[in-house]
Amino acid sequence: FGDVVDRKVKEALDQPAEVINLVAGILNTKPPSSKAQTSLTSVSPDGRKISFSHNGKTINSKVSGSRTKITVGGKPAKRKSLKPGMACEIDYKAGGNNEPKTIDCK
Repeated sequence: FGDVVDRKVKEALDQPAEVINLVAGILNTKPPSSKAQTSLTSVSPDGRKISFSHNGKTINSKVSGSRTKITVGGKPAKRKSLKPGMACEIDYKAGGNNEPKTIDCK
């Protein structure tokens, strides 16, 4: 049984350079993000959940404490410092939790 699996793995890995380059290109592609110049319409008390308007739609978003870079007035900030009504530029991944990469507020 082990010899069959070993042979199948070797066959799967023996691919032409074009296929390897195509797969590498696909794996290195980052999903597109959306940038919104908007104001925060609501913020949970701990700052984990925010909502804002983008292209006429209300976007509900979950803010990561580790992956989302937040600045307020040009200085690094925590989620708790986000308040409703703040003017922000939000770069987020559309879909799923709409998790922001960056939130830059004035």
